[in-house]
Amino acid sequence: FAYPFAEQAQTIYYNKSKLTADDVKTWDGLTAKGVLATDFTNAYNFYPVFLSAGTQLYGKTGETVKGTDINSAKGEQAMAWFAQQKSNKGVMQTSNALNQLKSGKAAAILDGPWNSANIKKILGKNFAVAPYPTIKLDGKDVQMQAFLGIATFAVNSHASGSNQKAAATLASFITNKESQLIVYDHS
Repeated sequence: FAYPFAEQAQTIYYNKSKLTADDVKTWDGLTAKGVLATDFTNAYNFYPVFLSAGTQLYGKTGETVKGTDINSAKGEQAMAWFAQQKSNKGVMQTSNALNQLKSGKAAAILDGPWNSANIKKILGKNFAVAPYPTIKLDGKDVQMQAFLGIATFAVNSHASGSNQKAAATLASFITNKESQLIVYDHS
């Protein structure tokens, strides 16, 4: 069994002196008003477009390793969207979006909570966060979806009784409300 510790869904972090909350609601609005730096070679950044197109990574149950349907009309819609981004002047393909944000060359990046403290330091009072925007797929506005990961502390069910109890006690402490607030306040 496991104790949930953290969620890891990506969002848009942006400089609110360059973009408004309305600007970042749509991909077209976001990239028309500012530059978004991202790395589309990273699955966290490219697969959300496939999810938004309706493809399935692990089948209908989410547990079928060979259940992906990327090689489909829906997958083709996602690939067509990526092809359009190549000529989108508001999209910067980069392996280090954080540096582009820091240098001021980018007004927004796609990133996760693991980097929020660094982004807060870079943007200071201009730090802002928004959910993924809508994107146009096959002529329709579709809400862009993000991967969601849950970090847990697992307790081995095969451990001896005293070790299992100690592991459960530690996991319970690390994931209690007070500990979680400390992590939140310092990350």
